[in-house]
Amino acid sequence: MSIAKVPDVGEVRKQLKHAIDAHKKANVSRRAESDQATKQFDAWIQLVGEPLCREFTSALRGEGYQFRLQTPQGVARISSERSPDDFLELAFDSRRTPVALVLSRSYTRGSKTFTDERVLCEGARIDDVEPQVLLSALVEDILPLIER
Repeated sequence: MSIAKVPDVGEVRKQLKHAIDAHKKANVSRRAESDQATKQFDAWIQLVGEPLCREFTSALRGEGYQFRLQTPQGVARISSERSPDDFLELAFDSRRTPVALVLSRSYTRGSKTFTDERVLCEGARIDDVEPQVLLSALVEDILPLIER
């Protein structure tokens, strides 16, 4: 049996320092990307996201489903008036790498709560998300929330 030689402390420190420096540089780049994407998202949510979610909520109400739209800063949330645990939420997630525009869904069946999410776009390309893409996602994701 051959015993591998353990690197000396100098080599360990060298690799650790290299990894820490690379991580710091990546964080600076990620923060810059996140800042740029946040600005794009703020404009997009006001011009596309909120108006489309408002129309979608209105259409749900027209079909007899009691939902309401809540729009706290940077989020569009379509929630059931019967159960606050049933909702779709459109938000920007800057904690992800890369940053992402995410549609989250939560709904209950009996005592169980189901949650999932879909990424509509990653990185600083939020302007690329067409209204039809969002509408298709909303239509698909609302179905479990309106089952009776």
